[in-house]
Amino acid sequence: VFSYEGDENTQYWIIQFRGPVTKERQDMLTSMGLTLLDYFPDNAFVVKLNNFDSDDLNSIPGVYNSSPFYSGLKVHPEILDSISEGEDPFAEYISITIETFTDEPISNELSRYNFERTSLTRYVVNLPVDLDQVMKIEGVKWIEPRSIMEFKNNIADGIIDVDWVWNNMGLDG
Repeated sequence: VFSYEGDENTQYWIIQFRGPVTKERQDMLTSMGLTLLDYFPDNAFVVKLNNFDSDDLNSIPGVYNSSPFYSGLKVHPEILDSISEGEDPFAEYISITIETFTDEPISNELSRYNFERTSLTRYVVNLPVDLDQVMKIEGVKWIEPRSIMEFKNNIADGIIDVDWVWNNMGLDG
């Protein structure tokens, strides 16, 4: 998995259990002060450590392994493939979508970019961006290219006679 130096210092970790993640195991983690964020295949959870020491994660009963939530896990494979092939991963796109684990805002970290917060956990950021910097933002769950949305129905337009609406009302689609 692609990672940056310093990824191991993140507050976001994957904890994998020996077997299914039961309600008892989830309750145990929260009672230790960990915040459960998302299920991670197989038999794992992404957690926020809060004040818990990452060195102690593997000593939790039933835990098989633990790992930082590495930067490479945050990025759509298409982006990483393009970078590894020396191509511009955003050549065909105008923006990226960033999903966060919680509703804690990352607006300060994104302040150097033209962005819009579209929900509690989702941001649309116009390109260009410094992908390395965005990948390092704590709390980012997923980064993917965002295609230009186009609404097309160029076959039915003649059948349903929408030209008047398009020409006079400024509507298309």
